[in-house]
Amino acid sequence: MEPPEAKLSGPAPGPPCARPKEGPIPLPIPGPSRWRFPDPATAGEDGLVGIGALEGVTVSRSLRARLRRSGWETTVDRAFAAVLAGCADRRGDPRGSGGLKPGPPVDQGEGGTWITPPMRVAYQRLHDLGHAHSLEVWAGDKLVGGLYGIGVGGVFTGESMFHLASDASKVALVDLTARLTEAGGCLIDVQMVTPHLASLGARDLPRAEFLDLLARARDEPVRLPGDRLPVARLG
Repeated sequence: MEPPEAKLSGPAPGPPCARPKEGPIPLPIPGPSRWRFPDPATAGEDGLVGIGALEGVTVSRSLRARLRRSGWETTVDRAFAAVLAGCADRRGDPRGSGGLKPGPPVDQGEGGTWITPPMRVAYQRLHDLGHAHSLEVWAGDKLVGGLYGIGVGGVFTGESMFHLASDASKVALVDLTARLTEAGGCLIDVQMVTPHLASLGARDLPRAEFLDLLARARDEPVRLPGDRLPVARLG
């Protein structure tokens, strides 16, 4: 049976995100930035606007079996630094970041990654301020995979993910989708639609449609629930 929480709905009449009846007090919306950016509607093909978006997760039969039988559990924001380190260390994942944002081959040697030390410091600072979040996948007390990204209202922009066990990064994305939907969110921006993400249901959105959805969803009072939950609930 298809788990309803594993799907994200597309744009609909009225408010784009369903508000949860109850939940944590939402984080404050950041104030205006001191940096000046051009209008995203005028950005070039590879400009400031990411067009990859995830409307719903496609769960294959084999992945569904993994969800039911792995015994894994997930949390939110319990091990942000460890997830960041896992994403930055390609030695821990033969496929690099695993999909959300595979970086350029800045270093073809062992451990090459686009997540440089200054970027790790910046993401950690964003986490400390409540804007960057991680989702962890656990096998008992062992971290076997996860992802991190930036949450703004009903939008979660995924930055990178990793796995130390087969399918752990996929499980992280399925679980993120379920949690975001439960909280009233409606958009996961994956930035780049790789074959790996396309197999999970990612698709490109026309820029105008993306910007319209972003404008309607970014101010919604959404916060990911952080309880430790079994992934079997999604199988």
